[in-house]
Amino acid sequence: MQRSMEKREQEDNATGNGEQGTSRARNGPQNSQQEQPNRKRTYHTSEPSTSSALQAMNVRTTRNVSSTPPNFENLHLKIVSRIGELMEELSRTAENHAQAIEARSRFHQRRSDKDGAHVLEKLEKALKKAEVDLEKMKEVLKEVKAQTDAHELMRVLFDGIKGRRGEIFSKATKDCEAIFKAGGLCCGKFFDCVQIENCLTCGDQFHSVCREIGRRSRDRADRCECRIPQTVPTKFRSTDIPQDRCAKVIENRFKKWVKTDKKVSIRVLTADDMKAELGEKLEEFFAAMGKQLPLLKMRNRMILVFLEEDGEEILFFAMLANEYKERKAELITFRYLETVSYINDGELRRNVYDSIIFGYMAFAASIGYKKIHFWACPPDPDDSYLFRGRPAYQTVLDKKKLIEWYTRLLELGKTRGVISNYSQKYNGPKPDEVFELIEHLISDGGFWNKEIGKLFEEKYGCNETSHQQVQKDLRRLIGKKDHPIFYITLAPSEEVEAEEENDLPPISSKIAKTGDVWREFLDDHGLDFTYRETAINATLVILWALIRELCETGQMETPQTAPSVPRLESDSAPSTSSSR
Repeated sequence: MQRSMEKREQEDNATGNGEQGTSRARNGPQNSQQEQPNRKRTYHTSEPSTSSALQAMNVRTTRNVSSTPPNFENLHLKIVSRIGELMEELSRTAENHAQAIEARSRFHQRRSDKDGAHVLEKLEKALKKAEVDLEKMKEVLKEVKAQTDAHELMRVLFDGIKGRRGEIFSKATKDCEAIFKAGGLCCGKFFDCVQIENCLTCGDQFHSVCREIGRRSRDRADRCECRIPQTVPTKFRSTDIPQDRCAKVIENRFKKWVKTDKKVSIRVLTADDMKAELGEKLEEFFAAMGKQLPLLKMRNRMILVFLEEDGEEILFFAMLANEYKERKAELITFRYLETVSYINDGELRRNVYDSIIFGYMAFAASIGYKKIHFWACPPDPDDSYLFRGRPAYQTVLDKKKLIEWYTRLLELGKTRGVISNYSQKYNGPKPDEVFELIEHLISDGGFWNKEIGKLFEEKYGCNETSHQQVQKDLRRLIGKKDHPIFYITLAPSEEVEAEEENDLPPISSKIAKTGDVWREFLDDHGLDFTYRETAINATLVILWALIRELCETGQMETPQTAPSVPRLESDSAPSTSSSR
């Protein structure tokens, strides 16, 4: 399963797939069931341009240009001064910690106790952090002083501060952003995935993202087109998308377990008649053994969860589940589970993630599924699965901590009555016929696909071997206890088992058909979740594309309450979406 969270309490970062795992960062887990291609973020400057998103109007701008505004000397001086103040604060903090350690050490010599030792250890860590931060800021200040271009000044400064935690850095960041904003550089923030543009009409410098989400000032009667959203002409809400039965069951459980004033909406997109991807190595193994690769039919469900604050929505949780049919009809695997950390309250954030997962498990049991497998497989810290990018403060858990996170989750699932039991040791059928055993093990992008492929390549040298030898090797492998896989047995459903009800039919979208198609959509449109502003923009585009597709395919009516984006009289953008 794939999922991404932050380690604010080591409860929030996991990622994984069907039989996969999770990794945690401050906001959630990450987990994936198979090794993924390199999907690291790159710089994107083009607006959406496929049939599922409008193209921006022609606003005359230049990008990535050298910028030395008339007030640069003053701006530069203020930034240098603020970094100097930050260094003085860090120096005082380090000095205070050193004095506290000295006093505590003298006290500890006279009286030894565990609590005192714990406090001393915390102080020593805090001192080390302050000293490391101070040395880093010395390097940053040296680079800052050497800059002669405003854009490069922003990059050097914010790259140096990025990911550093604490009130001191938070305040310094806000102060520097205010200085840049006052100097005419849009919102004053630095986005490494969005370049600042110069409007050739009015001379303003701005981020296209800030324009698209409505952060550009629109209070002037003679406002320039560069101040008006151009790409998505209609602002849709996640609540405009119809709920299916799966989303409704998850929502009901969520409301039961999570008490919060935050506005959270859950929507599910279904892709039926799918076939499991088992991998080239497994296919080669079957061919070498004179066997045909089994056809595993399944249904994909993409669960998307949105948070609304101050009228702006962010997609912060995504999970792709594989629901098998026919030969593996009792099994579900979590292919991907990933989050981005935009809920600040750590306890609430963890409960939100837990409750969404448990809500889906309750739904799965209600339609007859009995088992769920997933592989705790953290992503590369610089990579992601269902999102592009994550906040700098969000860390990715390693495999050990990811397994700990899932163990906590599953224990809670037993308490909440959605899980009967779980294990990391294979507890399924073990038939004597080797290929029957393999069919019980493999799944869409699963852990065992990889392990069997590795066995074929490394031990058998990609050659045919005896069925008895393969059987022996597989039984030895599955007998181990420490594989990063969880085998879960669901508790009996409290609801009447039934397929989706007629009044809440499944909702399907080609954008969310598979994890690869979803990620390709994000990549093609340069949608990024690293910063709050870029995440708001990405969510805006995703909702617009999804709802336009659902309207075009007759799955919903065009929302009547969607607010139109203000435009100049000369605007000639195409219609926002198609009616049924």
